[in-house]
Amino acid sequence: MQELISRIVGAVSGNPLLERLLVASLELLVVTAIVLAIIHVARIRSNRVIALMWLVALSKPVLGLALGAPAPVFTFEKIH
Repeated sequence: MQELISRIVGAVSGNPLLERLLVASLELLVVTAIVLAIIHVARIRSNRVIALMWLVALSKPVLGLALGAPAPVFTFEKIH
């Protein structure tokens, strides 16, 4: 697993577009898991509330890509 992660970081490092796409993909994964957990744990039955939660979850990575971050949280570095 560590080898896979190091290969991905090695391929992405140095290319700002790929870095931003990877971060957006990871954000989407985390936010989707959180929204899914909230829906199941809170047993939300309202279709409107569920749709609004998914709208927020899907708009987060799109806005992150479009606007960017004022200060990057982390950067990718190539591992030797």
